[in-house]
Amino acid sequence: MARIQYGTTIWGAELLKVLERKTDYGRLGRGRTYANTGRVYDVSVKKSHIGAKVEGNYSPYYSTDMDFTPFSKDEIESIKTILEDNPLILASIMNGDLPESFLKLLLEAKISLFENFNMSCSCPDFWGEYACKHIAGLYYIAVSEMDKNPFILFSLRGFDLIEYYGIESEINIEYPLSLTPYEEQEVSSEPLEIIKLQDSSNFILSMLSSNPPFASIDYKEVMEEFYKKVPRALAYNITAIQSRDIEAIERLFQNADFEFLLDYNIYDSRFDIKNPLLAESGELFQDMDAVFKKDTMSLDISELFRLFISFEDDSGSESYRFLFYLFRVAYLMIEAKAFIPAVIEDKKSFTIVYRPLHSIPQVQEQLSSLSKMAPKIVKYKTNYLDQNCSTDAILSAVISDFATGMGFIHRKQNNNPPAITWTFFHAKVFKVKGFEEENLASSIYNYFAVFDIVKSKYRYKIYIDKDKEYYLSIKVQEVNKEYLLNQSLTSLKKMEILKFISFLHAYLPEISQLLQKDSIKLSKLKLEEFLLKTSSIITNLGIDIVLPKELKNLLRPKLSLKVSSKKGKNLQSFFDLQSMLEYDWQIAIGDEVLSVEEFEKLVESGKELIEFKENFVVISAEEAKNIFAEIKRKKSLNQFDILQATLNGEAFLSKELEAYIDDLFRPKDIAVPSSLQANLRAYQERGFSWNINNLLNGFGTILADDMGLGKTIQAISTILYLKENSFIKKRVVIVVPTSLISNWENELEKFAPSLGYFSYYGLKREFQESDILITTYDIVRRDLAKLKKEKIDCLIIDEAQKIKNPNTEISKAIKSIKAKYKIALSGTPVENNLSELWSIFDFALPKYLKTLKDFQNNYAKDIEIKKDRVKIEKLKKITAPFMLRRLKTDKNIAPDLPEKIIIDEYSVMTKEQAGLYQSVVDESFRMMENEENTGALVLKLIISLKQICNHPRNFDKTSPIDPKLSGKSQLLLTLLETILQRNEKVLIFTQYTQMGDILVKMIEDVLLTTPLFLKGSQTKKKRDEIVESFQNDPKHKIFILSLKAGGVGLNLTEANHVIHYDLWFNPAVENQATDRAFRIGQKRNVSVYRFITKDSFEEKMDKMIKAKKELSDLSVSIGENWLGDMDRDELRGIFNS
Repeated sequence: MARIQYGTTIWGAELLKVLERKTDYGRLGRGRTYANTGRVYDVSVKKSHIGAKVEGNYSPYYSTDMDFTPFSKDEIESIKTILEDNPLILASIMNGDLPESFLKLLLEAKISLFENFNMSCSCPDFWGEYACKHIAGLYYIAVSEMDKNPFILFSLRGFDLIEYYGIESEINIEYPLSLTPYEEQEVSSEPLEIIKLQDSSNFILSMLSSNPPFASIDYKEVMEEFYKKVPRALAYNITAIQSRDIEAIERLFQNADFEFLLDYNIYDSRFDIKNPLLAESGELFQDMDAVFKKDTMSLDISELFRLFISFEDDSGSESYRFLFYLFRVAYLMIEAKAFIPAVIEDKKSFTIVYRPLHSIPQVQEQLSSLSKMAPKIVKYKTNYLDQNCSTDAILSAVISDFATGMGFIHRKQNNNPPAITWTFFHAKVFKVKGFEEENLASSIYNYFAVFDIVKSKYRYKIYIDKDKEYYLSIKVQEVNKEYLLNQSLTSLKKMEILKFISFLHAYLPEISQLLQKDSIKLSKLKLEEFLLKTSSIITNLGIDIVLPKELKNLLRPKLSLKVSSKKGKNLQSFFDLQSMLEYDWQIAIGDEVLSVEEFEKLVESGKELIEFKENFVVISAEEAKNIFAEIKRKKSLNQFDILQATLNGEAFLSKELEAYIDDLFRPKDIAVPSSLQANLRAYQERGFSWNINNLLNGFGTILADDMGLGKTIQAISTILYLKENSFIKKRVVIVVPTSLISNWENELEKFAPSLGYFSYYGLKREFQESDILITTYDIVRRDLAKLKKEKIDCLIIDEAQKIKNPNTEISKAIKSIKAKYKIALSGTPVENNLSELWSIFDFALPKYLKTLKDFQNNYAKDIEIKKDRVKIEKLKKITAPFMLRRLKTDKNIAPDLPEKIIIDEYSVMTKEQAGLYQSVVDESFRMMENEENTGALVLKLIISLKQICNHPRNFDKTSPIDPKLSGKSQLLLTLLETILQRNEKVLIFTQYTQMGDILVKMIEDVLLTTPLFLKGSQTKKKRDEIVESFQNDPKHKIFILSLKAGGVGLNLTEANHVIHYDLWFNPAVENQATDRAFRIGQKRNVSVYRFITKDSFEEKMDKMIKAKKELSDLSVSIGENWLGDMDRDELRGIFNS
């Protein structure tokens, strides 16, 4: 058992000296043992009396009493005078400290604080004024409590300081969370800028004393060991989940509503997650302690923590987006150890929780911006809490769960930890059993109270002003009024301000002078000490410091690279760069650059604050040492290292080298091939030129333009140019998802008829002599050995996110194919998915981003979890030359675009569809043989074939609802996946209500989101509710409409994508549906996707209608009825596949 320490304070030590004078060491030792082992019990305090029962050898217990002599009236008046003349003393007592200076003043006033008491015990050993071991035991208990609460000393002597000064509210333990009820507040939809937090543990420890009264060991040492173990526990306990299920769980959560039910004891709080699809997906959570109740699931905070930091997409419901960022902020706070213990007191018990360190300015800033994203999410009893309280409550719960889940026990307490250890580090409620534990909670509270200065209703500011000399002053701000510190004591709440001064006095002793003066002068030495040491402590306590201009921006040295080409060497190719360069290190200070020798001279004085060209430079000894160590460690750099250092502004290039790099990436006008059967838009021409320039310089490219901007036609233009200018002499291989094969075939036929192509897929696939081979990712995996034998000049991968996981067989297969030119096309925002980004770069430009492990250490960890702005900008700069991403909303793109971008998307029938299709056609024509008027049969045939092209289930009502049975369904899900990743909204029109139901089921099963569905059978109220949800709820991104129900009178401008799943073959009806999204109020371009089944009547009819439109044949507006007037041969030409 840990040895309990008594008399750990100055006044406690004085009290023990009194006892030592009243007995011998033997009785002292036995009395201490009695106190340590719980043999002193039933302790009671009444006015000036302390009594207890103490276990005896010859009796069950002995009655032990101590009676303290009250102060005389004169003594009380003298104490009042001392406290009024020295207001900081009372403030210190309020903070749990009895200053030594006060004891000296009492001594000078001949007031004895410790000696005056009488004692008695019913044991036979007690006599007169000589204390027995039982009294010694009680005395030790009393001293322990007086250590924790010096007010007891005065109340036992008949002077209740708390009552006299009316400060009960000032010394009460406040609940660590604010519980302000919710009021309607705007919820920010902007992405959160994550602020990088510095390690706070050194600051926290610097504010703690070594031996607080509540502990038997050095608790500063305990907290130091605890904080040291945080990084390892964080890395071990809160790791991103590597599971194939994580994307499915993410989609479910994106469409869920979260509620946090806060309990007074934070550890009993819980999250409720509401989504009707959760119960159906229970197998995803079988390894987690999930509890299901109807459409609601509860999950442990630690499991949620791991899940959310594994998620990559911030789009979803308001509560999902808030938690997406909150868990990242929590991770960073824990990593930076920017959290402290706090006490929750509840009648005769208390708990230790952990909360954010609000006083740190960066933490304040981060919490302020995070709070603006908070929806109505935290419920306490019957009320929801406001945004700030909600943010603080959830963060405190998350951090507390992590801290107490570490399983920490201080190394000196491993064998037999005291009860307080289980409360501090294992979330156990501490039950207060008697007087000897009554002041434990307040003592712990006072130990960490210095960090609560920021909670004051006043704002404190320290000013440094220059008038020949530097002067320091302090002002106290209340709402819009500001007072000098000495004025504030008479104008504002005196006790609260005195507590602030008391806390600060240890770090800024001069503050006591400001009780009488407006300002104090600082010597040079004091100014340096203030700027380099004291100011950081003060700032981290949440106190603003206002500095003059020259002291505001203290410069720091930064290592940089100087690069030049070797004499006599001419640069021919970028990839020869490494052998042709020489480089050296230099140090940048602001806009000035110093050589290593100049920097050595600057720091040789050993000063930390150095005046440098009208500025001040801060260079700590540790910082200088690290810079020199880095210079000594300088390693061989390759051409990619040098290029990245240049792009990041970390290298200074010679003029010749700078000109070479500039020219390498300077936009060049390259003529679009005349054989291209299309006019490129201006931005497409720029993309084409960029592509050619990079490829001919030896770089692979990633064309990541937004959906609908024409990546395919830019790629085709590139192939044509390379082919016609003899850069390509061997085969071009294009790898695409199966659902996009028809699109590529159509685009090549339409825009580049001079290029021969064949599609290598299907059971009877064979190689053919042709310029271009189109194949699928799965075929590459299966036929890799055959493909590697082919001579390939150019390899293009479409929907490049298919290789986002570098460990899959498909990814490895694609990357193993050798090609002179490599192009990756992707419409998804790869910059938000760093594993995808690295893997695509590993295809297009291998080794540029180094190994995956290097990339994760250098960028991914800091960006994905911490959203580190510096790392994000660095990554953008080094990837920008090789990855071109334009959005429809870009100012230099939007003018080139039509308001409606209409895209025909072609699907291929599955074998099930093809078999059904042909059998229906054959049966229909057999029936027509015996009919004079075939109009009705033709219309019935059209409906049947449309339904088959949609999905077999739409036709026969019995086929499984499986997207693999329908080419259109597969195409739709691929397109929706991209739209959802872009956090955009889409309308899907179908003529058939049953097809809408089928789509709902498939989307739920595959994309794990429930789309809205508007049907003609719904009431007006229900329809209005559905439209309102789509327009205003960010989690509803997919809206299915039956064409008749959604064709008139709706305004759905939140959608910027429209999909016509089946065509009406009536442009007027189609346009009317499209215009649901394209209405007044639509601020974005609308992409319209028309789904057409390849080699079906849909494709042929679409071509006929387009031809009629070109001839201004208005008869197309009458729909499909005109087909009934065709003869059988014409009909066979349309309907046969």
